[in-house]
Amino acid sequence: MVEHKLWYRHPAREWTEALPIGNGKIGAMVYGRGDTEMITLNEDTFWAGYPKDKDNGNGSAYLEQARELLRRRDYSAAQAAVDGKVQGENVDAYLPVGTLKIAFETGELHYENRQLDIETGVHTAQFTLSGVQVQTAAFVHKNEPVLAVEVKSESAQNIALTFDCHFEKNCEVRHSGFVCRQQAPEKLDGLTREMVQGTRGMWCDTAVLASSDGSVAAAQNKIAVTGACKTVFYVSIVTSFCGMRSMPDRNIDALAWQAAEHAAAQDYILWKAEHKTSFAQPMRRQELNLDQREVSTLPTGERLHAYAQGADDPAFAALYFQYGRYLMLSGSSQGMPLNLQGIWNKDLFPAWSCDYTVNINLPMNYWLAEQGNLADCHEPLFSFMKGLQETGEACARRQFGCGGTVLAHNSDIWGSTTPVAGKLRHSCWVSGGAWLCRHLWEHYLFGKEKEFLEKTAYPLMRSAVEFLLDYLVEDGEGGLMFAPSTSPENEYIWEGMLLAVARDSAMDITISRELLQHYLKCCAVLQVKEALAERAAEVLQRLPELKIGEDGRLLEWNEPFEETQPEHRHFSHLYGLYPGQLIHEDTPELYRAAAKSLEYRMANGSGYTGWSAAWAICLYARLRQGGKAHEIFRQMMKQSTFDSLLDSHPPEIFQIDGNFGAAAGILELLVQSRDGVIELLPALPPAWQNGYLRGVRVRGGAEIELVWESGELKGYTVWSKEPMTLKYKGKVLERDGKYAAGEMGDSWVR
Repeated sequence: MVEHKLWYRHPAREWTEALPIGNGKIGAMVYGRGDTEMITLNEDTFWAGYPKDKDNGNGSAYLEQARELLRRRDYSAAQAAVDGKVQGENVDAYLPVGTLKIAFETGELHYENRQLDIETGVHTAQFTLSGVQVQTAAFVHKNEPVLAVEVKSESAQNIALTFDCHFEKNCEVRHSGFVCRQQAPEKLDGLTREMVQGTRGMWCDTAVLASSDGSVAAAQNKIAVTGACKTVFYVSIVTSFCGMRSMPDRNIDALAWQAAEHAAAQDYILWKAEHKTSFAQPMRRQELNLDQREVSTLPTGERLHAYAQGADDPAFAALYFQYGRYLMLSGSSQGMPLNLQGIWNKDLFPAWSCDYTVNINLPMNYWLAEQGNLADCHEPLFSFMKGLQETGEACARRQFGCGGTVLAHNSDIWGSTTPVAGKLRHSCWVSGGAWLCRHLWEHYLFGKEKEFLEKTAYPLMRSAVEFLLDYLVEDGEGGLMFAPSTSPENEYIWEGMLLAVARDSAMDITISRELLQHYLKCCAVLQVKEALAERAAEVLQRLPELKIGEDGRLLEWNEPFEETQPEHRHFSHLYGLYPGQLIHEDTPELYRAAAKSLEYRMANGSGYTGWSAAWAICLYARLRQGGKAHEIFRQMMKQSTFDSLLDSHPPEIFQIDGNFGAAAGILELLVQSRDGVIELLPALPPAWQNGYLRGVRVRGGAEIELVWESGELKGYTVWSKEPMTLKYKGKVLERDGKYAAGEMGDSWVR
């Protein structure tokens, strides 16, 4: 039995217990309350700020001095040379739109349940008020920019809706509803908590319209419904955002109201059914089934706590996995890419500005997209990358004296690419754009779409390569060095000082090597011959190699520096193991060194944030240690997961990256692919003795279905666009029947 629902016997008591719905543009968190329902609202383009250059324009003047100091191993002086020189302004913040409150008639409340159907994207709640049965339903329509909230009761009831927001300018009352207009601040920094309202921030209209069999009376920010058995509130949100480099001042008069009116004019039953069908179609592309136990019937929150304490419940992982796919479809089916909280944020000053953090979090948000059979959800990221070209080129030229395009560790809706203010351990890092280029190549490998490679991937990769080739410099010993270089958010000890700046960090070198390889492969597929490719091939041969320390661990920096945090949450130096594919069993020395590095870091307490634990799961999957990965997953559920199954950055900060990273890790335990080879059950956890997986995509354009019993592969089917080699337990599987492009591979292990 495949589960498609999260359910609870009580309403959400706080925001992190509420349940998310969305369509990529509009996001909502539903509390499912029986006294006053609360629904917080977001729109993916409602950000503070306006387009402006955030770099200081003079960083390149200090780079050569720092590089010469790095050649001489004068690390403290090199850090001082760039500290405060390469950083610009912090990014702007993603903002909440407001909160809907729907108050029901007072009476004796008997709460039954609330549930989220993750196959159809519909949230429901059931309760009685003074013996009268009441049911609510909420969903954001898959194909229209409208949230619908339905209230049904067995007898006529009175209900009242109010809408609260932070930046209201005016509210226009309409027949059966209202339109509330607000303006975002022209500056809001979630880190410093600085806010400047100003006049240049974007506008946001929220329209709320009621359709009811009772009487409807609208006032400012309020709607009163009397004598109703059925009411549907239609909510549409529109902002004046019109592009990264354009002032957010487009005319949005009437747009939100027109969208709400259009939805209300439809046959509600058919309109809702259209949403459910449209949402379910991509959700049904993939299915994971693991054994159910008696504990599997518990409400989701209780089940989570039981699982965290060691309950035998394999099916819980399958539910969590499918929930990750649900969050991706709800948060990235259109519009802007997923930020630190997807599209769901309630805070005026959100943690880390709810931005695009590129040194792990934004890429992790999309690890699931291709294998999870939601490749179309990757498109918002690619569109965002295209938008970053202009700002990235300006920053590369002004701040680093390089061609091509650069992206540092933070960005926002305005396409900020410069290193932000603050500590060099996070700001002095320039490999963000190169990392995101991995997603371009991955999308091609999984889909084999040559047109995408030519029109989207190649131009973006080429520009990133241009920057890299200009940024790399001679090391004075006949080789090249990547300098300045950092290992994201980590520091080392040198001559009694805490430092971040070095040269040739393992992450920077690995990402650089990978980018050059993917670019050259791209040129080969497209039959592109150009001077840049010749130069890239030469540089690839001169890149520094990764180093292994005397203790057998992979070095994080160019020297065996003393670590300040052996338990550091980032696994940056292990990028080549996962998400990269440069460290594997065919590179045995590096593979063993990576394993030892991971073991050391975890033994010292790493994996204490949700996303860090998720990364560890993926790394253990690549190391074929399924039992250890499952142990980390259970620990993640215990310390980094809310009752809503949303990921946390302990103690109480919601971040969505861990949901996607752990879901990707679950797939990685079951199927892996590289260089035309598909491995089935490469790291099956002993706890998952029986299972069935359908619709998993692999590199090379194939799709897999497999079943296992008592921990052993029982059968599999492959649909492939090109010949593939299948392996199980290190041995090549013999195939029966035909293996033609587009045909089903008819092979079964007996």
